[in-house]
Amino acid sequence: MIELLLKLFLWACWTLAYVLIIRRAYLDKVPGMPFAATCLNVAWEGTMLFEHPFGGLGWITVFVWFALDVVIVGQYFRYARPAAATTLADQMFWPATLALMAACLVTPVVINRAFHNPSGLIAAYFQNALMSILFCGMMLRRDSMRGQSLYVALAKLAGTSVAILYGEPSDPFLLWCYILVIAFDLAYVALIVKVARRDGVDLLRRV
Repeated sequence: MIELLLKLFLWACWTLAYVLIIRRAYLDKVPGMPFAATCLNVAWEGTMLFEHPFGGLGWITVFVWFALDVVIVGQYFRYARPAAATTLADQMFWPATLALMAACLVTPVVINRAFHNPSGLIAAYFQNALMSILFCGMMLRRDSMRGQSLYVALAKLAGTSVAILYGEPSDPFLLWCYILVIAFDLAYVALIVKVARRDGVDLLRRV
C-alpha cells in the first residue's frame, strides 16, 4: 500500500511538473525544458509504451507523460526556431536538432539492451540525472526566470526524491544517478530563488 502511494505521488508530481512547464513556456514564449531532456523522455516513454507495454495505471501515466512531452517538443520548434539564419547556430538549427533527436531517441533502447534491463529502470535513472544537470545549465545560460518557475522545480524534486524509496537502487550506478538528481535538483531550486530575488520576481505568484 505504501509503495503504491509513493508511486502515485511520483506520477502526480511529474505530471504536474510537465503541465507547469508547458504553461510557463506558453506564457513566456520560450522552451520550458532542455531539448535533449525532452527527447530522452519521449524515447523512454515510447519504449515503455510500445516495446514493453505493461498495462494498468502505470501505462496510462506513461502515456500521459508521452503526450505532454510531445507538446513540449512542439513548443521547442515553435519558440526556439530562429526567425532568420543570422548566426552559425541559427544556420545549424535543423541539422543539430535532428542529430540530437536521433541520438536521444536511440539512447534508452541501447541502454536497455546493453544492460539487459527491459524494465527501463537504468535508462530512467540515467536520463533523470542528465535532465537535472541540463535544467541547471538552462538556468545559468538564460540568467532569467523565463520559461521557469519554482513550482516546476519543486514538483520535479518532490517526484524524483521518492524514486529511491520504492526502487531501492542497490546498484552503485543507480545510486550515483539518484545522488546526482537530488543534488542538481536542489541546485536548480537554489538558482531559481537567487535569480528571482535578484530580479524582484514573486516566486509564489509565478505559476
